[in-house]
Amino acid sequence: MKASYFIIAESVHMYPEGKLVIVGTFDLIKVAGFPFVFRSFGIAARVDAQKSEKGRKYQLDLTLRKSRSRTPILSIPWILTFPRTKGRVRSAAVLGLMLPQLEFKSAGDYVFELKSGKRSVGESVLCVRKTKKPKKTKEAPSGK
Repeated sequence: MKASYFIIAESVHMYPEGKLVIVGTFDLIKVAGFPFVFRSFGIAARVDAQKSEKGRKYQLDLTLRKSRSRTPILSIPWILTFPRTKGRVRSAAVLGLMLPQLEFKSAGDYVFELKSGKRSVGESVLCVRKTKKPKKTKEAPSGK
């Protein structure tokens, strides 16, 4: 299995009939200071099955970690079930999830990763940066 897309967005909504709506994708947040609590945002992913995985169920974990760390800040379990398809029809499962109030303690690159056991299925990087203060400019002399 492998994620064909893994998206961070302002809003993600999954309808019961399977339609996925993704609004406002991004990969960079600029903030005034830390710690910073981000209001809710969404994660959307499509995971494609290999032939042998069709119709099977898997336990996945959606994790968030700093890029240079292996320790997750957040871990959310997800049961993925691939539909049974016949012939050459691709089998895929879609995840649409809203995450409320996530705290970022420092600037850096944060990795959202979908894992099946120790194997990575897909990931997306979110860059969190502190905004720079504008430089003070000298006022132009007035003509008086």
